[in-house]
Amino acid sequence: MYNMMKQDWKVHPLIDNPLKSIVLIAVLFIIGFFTHHIFVAGLYLILYILFFFFAFMQYWMPTVYFIDDEGIKIKRVFLRFSIKWTNYKRVEFNDAGFFLSPYKNRNWLDRTRGIMIFCPPDIQKKVRSFVMEKIENGNE
Repeated sequence: MYNMMKQDWKVHPLIDNPLKSIVLIAVLFIIGFFTHHIFVAGLYLILYILFFFFAFMQYWMPTVYFIDDEGIKIKRVFLRFSIKWTNYKRVEFNDAGFFLSPYKNRNWLDRTRGIMIFCPPDIQKKVRSFVMEKIENGNE
């Protein structure tokens, strides 16, 4: 029998990693500066800013995760979706969080079909046994 669990957390890499954020912003600023001066067109600079803002959206804006018996709910600025435990057959933990895969064994499609759930180490300790139990026991 599963132990009931409800846990939520917020991940905001821009604030959680200040040194990486400063380096990223500096690099993007330098590239934007050269983009504007090479093409001498403000339109390219605007397109550059919009493209990299949306490309790094998960980095700029916070992501809220909610885990319970049904699965994981992910809430981002423009996107909300739910992941059911029955869709996944393998879990792997690392320093950044855990990776859910729909395949029992490693597969070359893991990168496209799997999903990385980012979480701080203290939350990971709380949810680790629960997630492993949900995945390993056939998602019943």
